[in-house]
Amino acid sequence: MLVKPNIFDISGKELDQDAFMIWLLKWAKQGMDKLNPLLWNSGQSFLQALMSEKSTEINWSVTKLKILPQLQKADLALIIELKYFL
Repeated sequence: MLVKPNIFDISGKELDQDAFMIWLLKWAKQGMDKLNPLLWNSGQSFLQALMSEKSTEINWSVTKLKILPQLQKADLALIIELKYFL
């Protein structure tokens, strides 16, 4: 079941850059285009920008995206297509 991302579920007290990036990346997940095509496209574009030179190796759109907030000492980590780690 698709659930519309809510930025306040990520950061309840105050908004910060991490929360915004996580919120936007959640829109990039597979199937989110059915809820809001514009936000899905924005999320995909942001993800593609983060991947920079690796983005040519991915058959867009991304179908497997795992978002890992607060992983060890990193504020945010991503696993893309079970192949790339950011």
